[in-house]
Amino acid sequence: MDYEHAILNAQIEIQEQTLLSVSQEIHDNIGQTLTVAKLYLNNDANYNDTDKPNVKTLISKAIHDLRQLSKTLNSDRIKQIGFIEALKHDVQIIHDANQIIVNFETQGNRFLINDQVALILYRACQEIITNILKHAAAKHISIVVQSSNTELEIFIIDDGKGFNVKEALETIDASRGVGLQNIYKRIAMINGTIKIESELGQGTKHHIIINT
Repeated sequence: MDYEHAILNAQIEIQEQTLLSVSQEIHDNIGQTLTVAKLYLNNDANYNDTDKPNVKTLISKAIHDLRQLSKTLNSDRIKQIGFIEALKHDVQIIHDANQIIVNFETQGNRFLINDQVALILYRACQEIITNILKHAAAKHISIVVQSSNTELEIFIIDDGKGFNVKEALETIDASRGVGLQNIYKRIAMINGTIKIESELGQGTKHHIIINT
């Protein structure tokens, strides 16, 4: 029952996080792109043939971004494209926002996990990345997925301000502490382990291991 409840919660949280990301993406990027295109078209007297390539490029970009977002809204996308591709897509959205540099790398063989495990693992990684964006004030995030036939390792490393992990976990009422506890619980529920290493001013390293 706890496992099924965790899956349901993960599905709901992913949907909420996705809608938040979509809303921000539409406002910050697609809205801005279309606003600039509108400026070219707003006054016929100032619009000429030399502006046409610029307008076409801007509208093409908006269409591409909307297509990418439509993939994000598909609630079955993790099942359809897999955990790694879903995570890579999220990373690309963050990278396109031009606020933080994100490097994503995969190494090794394909590691097969069932849809339920993938869902919970994806939500845990999503929450880690969200915590970094909210709290770390990082300039770079490095995500490395290493896999073999029997083991999946995920490293999520940032160069942010760092924090005291033990203190955060013991601070039950703090949003970050609750978030960290949720991450530990999710990884434990899928028989994985997670180690978080962080020091003030030295960034943070998350290391997740999932075994077959």
